[in-house]
Formats: sequence, C-alpha cells, structure tokens
Amino acid sequence: MPYLMFYEFVNTLEEIKRNERLDLKKIVFKREFGKWKEKNGEEDAITALKFMACSRNEEVKLGIGTEKISHVAARVMKTTPDQVRMKFGTSDSDKISTHFAKLLQPIRSKNDPSEQLTLKEAYDAVVEMKNIPYEKISTVLSKLVKQCSEKELKWIIAIMIRDVEGVMKFSASNIISFAKEDGNQTWINTRDLNQMFEMVEIGDDHLWQNFKPMLLSRPKDRYKWWSEVEKHCGKDFLMELKYDGEHVIMHKAGERFKWITRNGMDFSANYNMNISTRIRDFFKQTVDSCILDCELVKYSIKERKIIRHQEKNDDGSTQSFRKITGNQDVVLAVIVFDVVYLNGEPLFEKPLVERKEILTRKILERQADDAIRIATWKTASTKHEVKDYFHKAMQNDEEGIVVKRRDSLYLKGSRDSRNGLYKLKPSLSPDVDLDLVAVGICQKKDGPSVMLAAKNKEDPTDVDFTVVKGIPLHMGLSRMLRDKFKQHCGKLLTKSPPNLFLRKASPSKTMKIGFIDPEKWVVFQIRTNGVNEGKLVNAVLYKWRDDKEAVEADLLAVYRNYAKKIRNCKLPEEDDRPYWDKPARAKREALSKRSIAENHSCIEVKKIRLGSMASPIYGRKIYVRHGGGEMRNKLVDILSKFGALVFAEPTTNDGSRVDLMISTVNSGKAFAAEKAKVPDLTILHHPWVERCHKAQAIVQWDEEEELLQQGDLKWTDLKVPEDAACASTEGDTGQSTQNDPDMEEAEGWHFRLYLNYRT
Repeated sequence: MPYLMFYEFVNTLEEIKRNERLDLKKIVFKREFGKWKEKNGEEDAITALKFMACSRNEEVKLGIGTEKISHVAARVMKTTPDQVRMKFGTSDSDKISTHFAKLLQPIRSKNDPSEQLTLKEAYDAVVEMKNIPYEKISTVLSKLVKQCSEKELKWIIAIMIRDVEGVMKFSASNIISFAKEDGNQTWINTRDLNQMFEMVEIGDDHLWQNFKPMLLSRPKDRYKWWSEVEKHCGKDFLMELKYDGEHVIMHKAGERFKWITRNGMDFSANYNMNISTRIRDFFKQTVDSCILDCELVKYSIKERKIIRHQEKNDDGSTQSFRKITGNQDVVLAVIVFDVVYLNGEPLFEKPLVERKEILTRKILERQADDAIRIATWKTASTKHEVKDYFHKAMQNDEEGIVVKRRDSLYLKGSRDSRNGLYKLKPSLSPDVDLDLVAVGICQKKDGPSVMLAAKNKEDPTDVDFTVVKGIPLHMGLSRMLRDKFKQHCGKLLTKSPPNLFLRKASPSKTMKIGFIDPEKWVVFQIRTNGVNEGKLVNAVLYKWRDDKEAVEADLLAVYRNYAKKIRNCKLPEEDDRPYWDKPARAKREALSKRSIAENHSCIEVKKIRLGSMASPIYGRKIYVRHGGGEMRNKLVDILSKFGALVFAEPTTNDGSRVDLMISTVNSGKAFAAEKAKVPDLTILHHPWVERCHKAQAIVQWDEEEELLQQGDLKWTDLKVPEDAACASTEGDTGQSTQNDPDMEEAEGWHFRLYLNYRT
C-alpha cells in the first residue's frame, strides 16, 4: 500500500479547519479517514489519528510552550529568542503556529532538495524530539524546515505545542468518536490510541475494567499492634516485604496490558513502552488473560537492587515511575503479590493461600529481578517471628513488612482491618520518634509549615539550635491544636534569634518566614516512615510535648544519623507505652433533640456492640459512590461500624448487586450517569449517614435524602431480626441503664437507639 503523504494529510487538516460547523467537519473527517484506511492501510490511519488527537497522545508530549518554541526557533535561525519571540501575548495556537512557520520558512533555500515527507516520517520526527535532550530539538526541526512548505510547517509547530485540535477547532473527543463509534470508551479503557482498532472481546465484569486494588490497614495503636494482628490475621499468617514503589493492578489480555494505579487511574500509555513489551515473554503460554496485584519498582541494573521512591540514581538524578527514559541503568520492574483472575475465572472469592498457589504454579514461565518476579513470603504464627522479620527488613533498608491472613478474600478497593491485611512500617516503632523544637512558621503556597530545630550540643548550658525540617501545620495536628499553637506563638519575629542557625544562608524570597520568640518555643514529637536522601519520609506532627523543655529536644547529631535509628528500630511491646502517651478515651456524642423527635417513635435504650447483628443494616451490601477521599473514608467508617458491607462498585465480587447506594452528590452529569447504570437501586444522600452517626443509631431517611424514590429497598425493609435483637439484650434485667454511670463508662460499649414503630 502507498504511504500517506504529509502534504495530502495537511490539505485535509486545512479543509477541516475551514469548515466552522461541526457536522461539516465530521463529513470531511469521515470521508478522508475512510480513504486512508482503505488506500494507505490501518497503520497510516492510526498515525493520522495520533497526529490529530495529539493532546491524548503521550508519544508527542514534548512539554513545549510559546517561550520554549522561541528558543528552539532562535537556535534554528541562529539568532536570539527576542528576535523571534511573539510581540503580542496570545494563547491562540493557530496564531502561534502560523507566526513561527512564517519566521522559519525563509531558511529553506532553493538548493534544498524538494523531498516530500510521508505522514509517518513527519510524525516520527516529532516523536524523536520527545526522546532527545531539549537542546537537540532544534537539530531535528532544522531538517523539517528544509523539507516542509510553510503550510506543512505550521502543523509541525501545532503538534510540537500539542494542540493540533485547537488549530483545527476540532476536539479530540470528536476526532476519536468519529474515527470509531465507541472510540472514546476504547480510549478510556486502553489510554492508547495505538490500540484503537484492536478488537478484544471482554466477556465479564472484571478483565479490562477499572477497579482499585485492595489496600492495607495499619494498626490504630502502635503499642497494641500485636493484639490487632492476632485478632484479624489468625493463628497462622503470611509475611511479605513492603516495597517502596507504585501499587498497581495489571490486566493482561493476549499481548495487551493495562495498568491501573491504587487511585483508579489508567496509566497504560505511560507504562506500556517501559515495561509491557519486556515482560510479555515471561508468562506461560497457557495464560491467555489474567489480572495481577503488583508493585511497580525502579531497579538499578548496575547496582542490582531496587531503588527507593525518590532515591537518586548514580548520576544524581531522580525519575518518576512514568518517565524512566534515557537512563539505561534504571528500569521498571514488576513484583507480583496476588492473582485475582485467570483465563476467564475470577479468583476474588478464593482464600489467599489458594491464590498464592495458583500464582506460583500457573502464571510465570520464568522470573527476573529487572523485569517481573513473584514476591517471596513466609508463614509465621508468633509475635517473635513478626518482630524478627520486621527488624531484618529495617536492617536491609526496606520500607516495611506486610502481614496477611491466610484465608483473606480479595475485596476491590477495600481497606478493612477485618480482612486481615496489615502494613507495619517504621512509624510503628517508638525508636524512630524525634523530639524537635518549633522555632518558626514558614508561609508557603499550600499553607503554613512549622520550622523545626534540633539542639546543637548535649551540654545543657549550650542553647544553640539548628533548623532541620519543615512540616505542614495540618500534618498530624487537629484544627483545635493548630489554633492553640498559633495563639501560643503570638506575634512572630522578623529576624532569627541569635541562638538559631538556618541551614540555608538566605531563604527563598517567595517564602514568608516568621520566628517564634525563644521564650515560647515548644517541643513536638515527630513520627516518620524513614529517611530518603537525607529527608524524612511522611513526617507528621504527632504530639505537642508540653512535658518537655526546648533544651531536652533531640540533638543535631541524632537527626543527622537518623538512618541508623531506622535500621535499628524494633516493634514495641504493649508494656513499653510511656506515661504521657496514654490513649485518649473516645468521647460519646450526645443524642440530639432533633434525632429523637424526628423518629416519631417510642425509644428503647439497648446496650449494643458496634457492628452488632442487631443493627438494621448489619450484613447489608452498600455502595458508596466515589467522592472526596476524606468524605468517602468517613462514610465507609461509619457504615462499617454499623455492620454494613461496603463496596467501591455497584456490583460485588460475586457479581450480585448491592442493596443500597450512598451518593456524595445529588445532581450533575456524573450522578445522572450513575442513576442510569443502576435504575432500580435505592440511592440516599450522604447526610443520612452522618445523621445516623450523630444519633448513634440507624434513623429513618427523609424525602430530601432519598434521591431515587423508586428504589427496591424501602425503610420498612430494614428490620432487626428477632433472634438478633434478643441476642443483643441477653442477660438484660429489663431495668433502664440510662442513668447508670458504670454502664455509661463501660469500655467498648455504646448506647444505641432502635425504633419500635407503632402500627
């Protein structure tokens, strides 16, 4: 088949641009696109699609704007950027591309060969620009200038600034949908325009569907970590290392791969070039399709080890997981933890040990540290084994360890401690705590940060301090403590106290720094998850140590040797808790008059454990529609305490539908689409869950909170089983406990209101 010439392609772009009406643009595009597929082949058609919809094409993401184009053009013209820079400010891509095309065109002389580029040659030249240093882009552009007309050069500039759609006045979504009927959905699923016309039939609700991985819990109390592990992980459990990488779900269907991050984002276009092509041959030939839970890590070929996140390479550079290019010494590698789908069979409901056995025997033909391998694990049953495994991991500079219950099921997007999956990281050990002095406040774009200092010398008469760290004020401190701290600091000083030394001689001019009066310096306990390149990892302001004076803070030498503290840290015993770190008793929320009055019922006070079977929603499957992270986590926590089973999708792992949906919005396109997806599902607005939490009871929802009134589940369907209600009050004498102070203070018990409706 003949190649599609670049000038022919440019003529089509110009014709689309001239037509202002969308229906006329569609006619021209579909006519020409059909010709390209038939005459020049599917490869040229896809190249044309990638050129036109360049904003959705990572291959040509040069990151060049008007200013950088000025510098590149100046190098080509051998002049200064001021001579070629646009004399007027504009964001119009058409004007920008036309301006630079006119400037560059005179460089082409009559002696230059009148070569006519193919579309593929022009596109490959732009791809080459992305994969070479910025300083060498002008060399490639010089060659294009000598081979292109002014009209052709304009579209080269347009794709360099990644806005061909803007010049055509033709959106990428329209281009893709006109190229293929379900093109936009295909792009959402694959994030790869190369696969636009590869038809892979997916016959179930799991493979190639975007879902979040199951997440790990962390112990709520560092000194009771073993109690939680023993309770939820059972007598025998599995232990693995925790790697410092990116948690992803990998879908494999034939030769195609899809990568979904823990936040549900599809980064297949980023990872396919870096890892997918290298691991295809590692799978057994019997594996047609699979879904793996794994970790993407950076691996150093030279040092033959995994590089921590944000750790510097040998050349001093740091690279994102999605931008590992140009450095042959660092590659992406995959560490596989779990298999949840194999050749059409979902494995979500199988126990973890069975999934591990399938993973070991049926997935990989061979393994390699710099490509793909299965994570090693070991079986344990005692606290001593966990502590020893953790200590060895710390000595080897690992991020932490993971403890997993043997029979745990795979719950998509869930972080439920009852499923028995725990991560144990350095912040769990008191050995790594730091006591630093708050000496100032630095105002940044994202809010105020506390400037923390360490004491220079152990001599109690030496009161010199050095600033070592800044932590955002909201990291760890409640709003009440933040307000209390600001009030305590009072008016800040503009100059540094004489006994305070800054690591940088002159702070950034964009920073507004105020220093606290040394008489008001306070000590904060800092908890972290380690140190990387001299910087504390995930540092938070854990506690205001009002029992300590500034001179009792940790020494500068301790901070500088913090990596040694991490390597030597151990998990604590319950008896190690210091006197000042007693857990605060949770406050019971008082019942509001509104919650009592609006129920229109006789109130019976019963003693019910959290998550008891006497809860009307105990065992009910509830879907919480994705909203803000904090909001959704709050709703999930409340519903779980009432015994509900919370899911991140409207269908459960076994394919059945949930009973109820909680939505964080009550209008908009996203909500309308959600209603259309589940037309008969009862949908409630999230304030109902918050009212239940406030009343410490499942209260009836009102008309405003019931967003879909034709749903299957009605309020009258939520009845407490008689045997459950009897079980919850077994041993009750029938006397009211409402005024019994001993009962009110009983640890682990809460008073709930349940309703006896009169007929």
